[in-house]
Amino acid sequence: MHLAPARLFSRPKAWARVAISGPQKLAFLPALSLGAYWLGGEGWLIATALCLPLIVALNGHAPRGNRLANLPADLPVAPVQANELAGRLLSRARDDGLINGCLMIHITGMDGADLRARQRDLRERLALRVRSVVRQSDMVFWMGQDVLTVLLSPQARLTSDAALSLSRRVQAAIEEPVLLDEFSRSFSGAIGIALSTELPLTAGGVDLLHQATRNQKEASRNGRSSVRIGIASHPVQITETTEISITEASDALENGQIVPWFQPQLSTETGDVSGAEALARWVHPKRGLIAPSQFLPLLDMGGATERLGEVILSHSLAAMNQWSEQGLLIPGLSVNMSDAELRNPKLASRILWELDRQNISANRLRIEVLETVVSDGSNPACARNINTLSDAGCRIDLDDFGTGSASIAALQRLNISCLKIDRSFVCHLDRDENQRRLVAAILSMAERLGLETVAEGVESAGEHTLLAQLGCHHVQGFGIARPMPPDQIPDWIRHHQQKIDRPVWPRRNVG
Repeated sequence: MHLAPARLFSRPKAWARVAISGPQKLAFLPALSLGAYWLGGEGWLIATALCLPLIVALNGHAPRGNRLANLPADLPVAPVQANELAGRLLSRARDDGLINGCLMIHITGMDGADLRARQRDLRERLALRVRSVVRQSDMVFWMGQDVLTVLLSPQARLTSDAALSLSRRVQAAIEEPVLLDEFSRSFSGAIGIALSTELPLTAGGVDLLHQATRNQKEASRNGRSSVRIGIASHPVQITETTEISITEASDALENGQIVPWFQPQLSTETGDVSGAEALARWVHPKRGLIAPSQFLPLLDMGGATERLGEVILSHSLAAMNQWSEQGLLIPGLSVNMSDAELRNPKLASRILWELDRQNISANRLRIEVLETVVSDGSNPACARNINTLSDAGCRIDLDDFGTGSASIAALQRLNISCLKIDRSFVCHLDRDENQRRLVAAILSMAERLGLETVAEGVESAGEHTLLAQLGCHHVQGFGIARPMPPDQIPDWIRHHQQKIDRPVWPRRNVG
């Protein structure tokens, strides 16, 4: 039967879009041209060749490589623009019966003080790396200083497995060391994935972005290179779009919802638990676990920072007594002290009174202060508090060492006993030679000054082993244990002790 030429283009719009979308356009061209020749002769062949590009453009599937050039690689886009882009792709996917999605990537290691002047250059490099491993029609842009977003263009077979495979390629691209000023820095990305098939039909682009953000935050809690996909059966964290009032956060503190969880620290020499760090967590009765980044700024704005310190210290010392009653003696407990607390002239006396009230020796309490506080030196109350606590027997730890500008003189003036090496230096230590040299230099300096060392953010056995070999005294991080409620600590320690037979980690001097 001779088919009328007009019938060639009378298919439904969605059929035309699917038939000539993506790479299929090139594969479809020979078949269409050959069919046109047999059905209508050379005239129809010429008409087809002339009309095909117009058909493709009208159906919304012209190559989109140029669109990426319109999105900045070095600066975050406005939320309104991101919502519009996500909504446009989601609508097109539904119209065509296809699937699209979103990757939300939180990149760690970008917040070091030495990187502040190179932020735009660094963001551009990382964005271009990610663009090189996704499809040309996918959109890559920043939605924050350290959050990179990938909007996946509609496709027929975007399954969970395919999205997970893509996320691993994205992570591999991000984790390749970046050379900056003759030094290489390593980064990692926790990824949250959301697919249009997981959302209700009434959902819009903003919902796609919110779901990816929720999954990204859950992935970040599981580790720097974790991936989360799917919709949780119940919320585990309040998103940035959920309003939390200052009053609600302050009430939660007084009602006992904000409490310390504890992250164990291990001795690299024996493998035994050598301490634990107290970290504030909000356990909401309905919303689940709320991240510190959501409520700490609110408590600060509400003037409740010092009250938070009192609550964390009291609960932490009580937990130590409970562990001792169960036959578990943890050598030391670390608590963080904010700038506002250290400026309070009565801080030292309050802490020493609490230690006496709970009958705990001062040498078991470790006070963590930020490097910025030490380097400032403008408030004499800070120095008096630190030195009074040190003289009483408390160990003073310098937190996030390497991200500020504390001098050796300041370390000695304030009786600092331990350096906590920031996680940005520990990341990929076993794979990055420059990272290894930098950490070795820090450890060598600490050894010469007679300071103990703790490495934060340890996430792999390779990092753990190398830190031990370099001479770091203690380690902590998700690769060892995640922060946990106090009642879970005893079981974790017993299980850990069963796994080790008091091994001695290989060590060597770095001087």
